[in-house]
Amino acid sequence: MFAHDSTFTLCKKLLIYRMMGSSLFINYSLFGINASYRLLGTRLTNAVIESTAASVFTGGVTVADLNSAADELEARGIGTIGCYVVEGVRDAQNRKLDQFLDFSVDSVRSITEGDKEGHFALKLTAYISAELMEKLNEAQARFVQEVLEVALDAGDESVLTEAQLAANLAKLDITDYSR
Repeated sequence: MFAHDSTFTLCKKLLIYRMMGSSLFINYSLFGINASYRLLGTRLTNAVIESTAASVFTGGVTVADLNSAADELEARGIGTIGCYVVEGVRDAQNRKLDQFLDFSVDSVRSITEGDKEGHFALKLTAYISAELMEKLNEAQARFVQEVLEVALDAGDESVLTEAQLAANLAKLDITDYSR
């Protein structure tokens, strides 16, 4: 897989893989990106991201990028998959969601032109608002803590038994259920 990479590209990949594994990067990258968006703007920040880490992990951001990467990999006998992740959008408007849908459909059509086999993955959270995801996350956390009464402690290796679950549900007057 790395045989086609230049020495520069291999060094870049090594540096980025190491960076992605560092606690410093993991803990502060979101803060750094948000600060960069405020200080440098969206276009410059995205250009830096696309030319560094994104270039290692993705084939690009446009349908043309997808086709170019797919053609290059196909020449090497490597299959590809179009994967788009769009989430965390606040106040998503139908017009924006329609644009994303059109982009997705164009991508599928493009990667399957002719007789080519194509694969496409879509995270459905692209169509769910960040507010709704936050409410679902809060509901799940409350269910785990208040209904299941499971401690979120990595050191706790105990397992919730069926009897404990039944007792926890009974405390909430939930007694009619089936397996």
